[in-house]
Amino acid sequence: MKTLLCLVPLYLLPLLVKSDVVLTILIFTFVLSILAVGFNIVFGGAGQLTMFHAAAFGIGSYVTFLSMLRFGISFWLWFTGLFTALSLGPFIHVAGVNTALPGPWTFLRYVPLVGMARAPSRFAIVAVLGLSILFGHAVEIWLRKTTWRARTGQFLFLAALVFELNPAPRHLFPADVPAVYSLISTDDELSSVLELPTGIRDGMSSIGDFSAESQFFQTKHRHRLVGGYLSRVSGSRKRENRRNPVMRMLTMLSEPSGTADPDLIARARESRNRFLSRTCVGYVVIHKRRASLELQAIAADVLQLVPIHDDADYELLRPVDPPACEPRRRGYRSARAELTTPPIE
Repeated sequence: MKTLLCLVPLYLLPLLVKSDVVLTILIFTFVLSILAVGFNIVFGGAGQLTMFHAAAFGIGSYVTFLSMLRFGISFWLWFTGLFTALSLGPFIHVAGVNTALPGPWTFLRYVPLVGMARAPSRFAIVAVLGLSILFGHAVEIWLRKTTWRARTGQFLFLAALVFELNPAPRHLFPADVPAVYSLISTDDELSSVLELPTGIRDGMSSIGDFSAESQFFQTKHRHRLVGGYLSRVSGSRKRENRRNPVMRMLTMLSEPSGTADPDLIARARESRNRFLSRTCVGYVVIHKRRASLELQAIAADVLQLVPIHDDADYELLRPVDPPACEPRRRGYRSARAELTTPPIE
């Protein structure tokens, strides 16, 4: 409720402030604050120095100004239409059916830097911002009407707005952590967790079939993960994982309809101890609904795993007589020190 009360003055500012100069200053302040918040998340929070935000902001402002000056296109109509078109993705889908009609993203995804926006559906967030501004303009015009019908509608609209913005707790999605991870959380040993299917994902590629839910479950057991999902994973790390026979075998079998040749399986069996020593794997979690029977059988055979827990969705296993844990020193920290970790070779 406190949040709602703080936002009310902001919603009323356009109605209370009559000076165009003051309104212009407020608009520029809030627009630049959006740019500052975005840069703070990327650089201040993630530590990635990038000037692309400022460049995109400047180029977008310049192109918008030219559109308004030469073609008389309203800024917010142009803004909303552009990002709505981009959010449709490479090809337009209707009710889950691919119509094969190309959208702007079909061509823009090949433009350097622009193509690094990995999920065009995220443009919908910006499109909704534009729709909100257009809706606000429509409401402003509507509020100028003084008939009793208009006043009644305005009152009902404001009541609905207050109800919608009420920060009451709402159950949106079940966030329960499976019981198998509670068993792992009771272990204080410095060990890693290998989840099958496994893999390495970033914004540009995917090796194997790693699920981001594993990193959410990691907040419960607080052990390091083998594999992972980061914004960017260096090419050297990907190549090093491919050179490891065990990881190469597991990621290949984790792919949809993936297989592994007998020679690779034999080499993985020979390097089992070296793999366990470097990764410090103490637990293997098998997602029964996602892992193929071949992956389950070969992983249990090559890594010499024994089950310690089994339920309808998960199976928890541990390696038999694992070697001493000798992780690589590069970038290695305590399992309790961080919750989201880079992939382990």
